[in-house]
Amino acid sequence: MPDVRLVRYFPSLPPKKYLGKNSLVGQMKKDHPIGLQSDTAIHLVSQASIDDLNSRLDEDNKVSVLNFRPNILVEECGAFDEDSWKYMKFEN
Repeated sequence: MPDVRLVRYFPSLPPKKYLGKNSLVGQMKKDHPIGLQSDTAIHLVSQASIDDLNSRLDEDNKVSVLNFRPNILVEECGAFDEDSWKYMKFEN
């Protein structure tokens, strides 16, 4: 048994049900507008999207790129442009 310690437990929260490996992938359609970050090799976010989100939030609820923990942060594009990108090419 690994050396683990339960720090906090909330009995009022509903238990999470295990749906099986890759269960969400089978439910996704090719034309589905939202992808799941955990089902891809990279997580990409644009700074413009974060800025747009912050413009809609109260001052006390502002977010930063650290809230989303992307592998790649893109600058110099429009807000939410990355949602419609079909492919990316990385060059040196």
